[in-house]
Amino acid sequence: MNKKIIIDKICLLFFAIAISFAIFKNIGYFAHIKGLSMYPSLKNNQIIFIKRVNPRDLKIGDIVSIKSKYLKEDIVKRIVKIKNNSFYVLGDNAKVSVDSRFFGYIDEKEIDGKVIKF
Repeated sequence: MNKKIIIDKICLLFFAIAISFAIFKNIGYFAHIKGLSMYPSLKNNQIIFIKRVNPRDLKIGDIVSIKSKYLKEDIVKRIVKIKNNSFYVLGDNAKVSVDSRFFGYIDEKEIDGKVIKF
């Protein structure tokens, strides 16, 4: 292979990485559900899309992805109360869900995006 072809392929790779990063950062990303806390609305291993949104545009009933400070992992819950810039979230399957009943209101900064089901 000559140098021009190698340089073209490297440029294409960097362009693809840049586009992927822009989509992830500004539009959203795919994820899958782990566990049964949102059953029956979302099932274990179900593929979802996390759409980036302004937390102020969220409303009661929306399902959101949360970067939980309490659990130190990403979780998915439903918004049931909104107070100032904080959200009270619950899992649909109360028997197994660890949610605001345990860790209280979450700050809007913990919201990663709105869940879009497939």
